[in-house]
Amino acid sequence: MVFISLEMVSCSSDDSDNGGYSMEKHITKIDYTTNDPNRQQNQIIYTINYDSEGRISSAHKNTMTPNRYTYKYYVDKIEEELFGINTYYLLNNRIVSDTNYMGSETNYDYDNNNHIKAISSMGVTRNFIWSSGNIIQEKRDTNSESLIFDIEYTNYVCPKNYPMYIFGFSPYGGFSPNSLMFSKYLGVQLRNLPKRYGDYEYNYTMEDNYPVKVEITNKDKTRSYSYIITWN
Repeated sequence: MVFISLEMVSCSSDDSDNGGYSMEKHITKIDYTTNDPNRQQNQIIYTINYDSEGRISSAHKNTMTPNRYTYKYYVDKIEEELFGINTYYLLNNRIVSDTNYMGSETNYDYDNNNHIKAISSMGVTRNFIWSSGNIIQEKRDTNSESLIFDIEYTNYVCPKNYPMYIFGFSPYGGFSPNSLMFSKYLGVQLRNLPKRYGDYEYNYTMEDNYPVKVEITNKDKTRSYSYIITWN
């Protein structure tokens, strides 16, 4: 299972591929709540640990077991263990494919500028259009339909070590331990924090250029998702 989710204004040219500011803080806690009746648990708290190279090494969530993530890093792959072992295969320090513990495979395609261009998994292909350092449109194709999601952005710089794709496979996805792992291995980061993804709107509480609270609501305000983020 993959939740992409997403490292995300003014940037110097030297920092353009690293999310703007040379920020070295990491997200060490995520407190998630929602009013979505389709979600099995309306509050999840993740605590997250890192190794000496700033890579996520483990995480714990306050839910029924298995509730501990662990990560092992190799030259050509990353192993993530939760229910079983999910393996992410690397080429030039980018994830190019993965196989989860149930055997499902995902493939990742990049353009010549190191931007993620497409992700294909379980009969779904997501194609991304980039402009000015951000993904401005996602086209999602299945065997039965094609959906287009337009994406707008704030003027907030997307700090280093922020999830790469906050919208993930769903408009509210993206804040999870593996999304933080992905932030280092999916090519060029986004330049800005998103403001709107399809029918979902993002609002931020910022402290010292870091988002410390993200609130996501759908167009008719019937669903909301809130993330309180601790940086250290």
